[in-house]
Amino acid sequence: MSKEGKKLFYEVLENVKFPDGYASNISRCGQKHRSLSGLKSHDCHVLMQCVLPIALRRNLDDKVVSVIDDLCSIFRVLCGKTLHIRALELLEQKAARVFYRLEKIFLPSFFTIMVHLVIHLVYEARIGGPVHYRWMYPIERYLKTLKSYVRNKAQPEGSIAQAYLAEECLIFYDQLDHDKDNNASDLSDLFPSEGKPYGNIQGFRMDDKVWKQAHRYILFNCGNPAIETLRKDHISHITRLTRRRRPSQHEKELLHNEGFSDWLQNYVKDPENASDERITTEIKSLARGPNHTRRFHAFDVNNGYLFRTKEYKKNMSTQNSGVVVVAKTQSYASSSDTRPMLGDLAYYGRVTDMIELDYYGDFKAVLFGCEWVDVVQGRGLRRDSLGYTHVNFSHLIHTGGRVNDEPYVFPSQVSQVIYIQDCRELDWFTPTPMKPRDLYDIGEDDHHDEHHAVGAHSIADQGDMEDDIDNLPSTIVSEGIYVDDDHIEDTDEEDNN
Repeated sequence: MSKEGKKLFYEVLENVKFPDGYASNISRCGQKHRSLSGLKSHDCHVLMQCVLPIALRRNLDDKVVSVIDDLCSIFRVLCGKTLHIRALELLEQKAARVFYRLEKIFLPSFFTIMVHLVIHLVYEARIGGPVHYRWMYPIERYLKTLKSYVRNKAQPEGSIAQAYLAEECLIFYDQLDHDKDNNASDLSDLFPSEGKPYGNIQGFRMDDKVWKQAHRYILFNCGNPAIETLRKDHISHITRLTRRRRPSQHEKELLHNEGFSDWLQNYVKDPENASDERITTEIKSLARGPNHTRRFHAFDVNNGYLFRTKEYKKNMSTQNSGVVVVAKTQSYASSSDTRPMLGDLAYYGRVTDMIELDYYGDFKAVLFGCEWVDVVQGRGLRRDSLGYTHVNFSHLIHTGGRVNDEPYVFPSQVSQVIYIQDCRELDWFTPTPMKPRDLYDIGEDDHHDEHHAVGAHSIADQGDMEDDIDNLPSTIVSEGIYVDDDHIEDTDEEDNN
């Protein structure tokens, strides 16, 4: 690597930021003498799995970066929370191909015994199962916690025992109070609790435009069957009013977005509709709209993610504001297009606001206000020859300047990403998905609320963006599962019989 390439490489490391608690401050490890020092073993894993291919892609030839990226992808799969038997078999073959390509690039002195052992790590994973049950990081982390319990150095065992017992009691009572608060606050099943805000929480008054945008998003994504049928009635109402000029489907959607909240409020108030069975207490509260709002800068989501606003994290060494949501989107070729294409589209953004809407005490809903990159027209999105996605926050959509903009999203609909700045083009960033450390997948919930999945999927459900292994089955995000695909097929056949 040239001197200029090394400089750009360390600039990427100096600018990289991870979520709170994900890794140590890697940016300080290469600042003094332009050499990596002070890295812990866990930091080396994070550097190799998340940062290394992105930091090298501008400094080396694409063929070299491609084989390094494939080597890093092997470790990403091996360190995953779910392992598939067939995926490991294919991964073992890929490891051999990667080392064959490495031999064409690096000198024989590079291939020490430790480098050669990478091929055998796949077989070890097939025998031993998920690696995070076998490495020392959780144990070392917990030993540090136990060490902090010691107050009397003459009796360390007694200090640890007493502190452990006190912590267990506090956790029990905190969980008991939390359950009571949930039972008292969840007055409606329409919007169950999605997490917990903390920090400075302030009440504020929204202007008419922001009020309409937030209220409209809740109406269109609440998942209530009665609201869906009322939306169809409103579209039919628009069709009757505009049948003479025959508006396009796109124009009808714009009229529907602008006028549905007002139409619903008038429909509920109309005495002639008092006998309509769809008008329940929840529908009446939704039609009136929120009467009180609160704003905060940090929110701990139930799925394990911790989000903070962009402004709050501006001068910190960590970032928790990056989000991505995969939504069903209708694409129009023109304003007169009558056959829009429906497909999944990944929207990248950063959290700029967090609000809680209170519907007259009947229920509360939390929304994230975000600045979204223009991925519809493609001005703020591009992909390089290595398959990496890059976004530019100079080109935004749904900024909130117009009434029809949709800057808000439910916290449960987004996944967390970090943005790594390009070392040459400073306006472009590479999004890298993050996974919560303490997420446990215990199966599908039969009572899962539909508004959590309306128009959005978890980024992990899309096959893991960082998992680029050729022809591998998509990896399911769960905690410590060792999946035998043959056993699954045999079980399915037995169930069918």
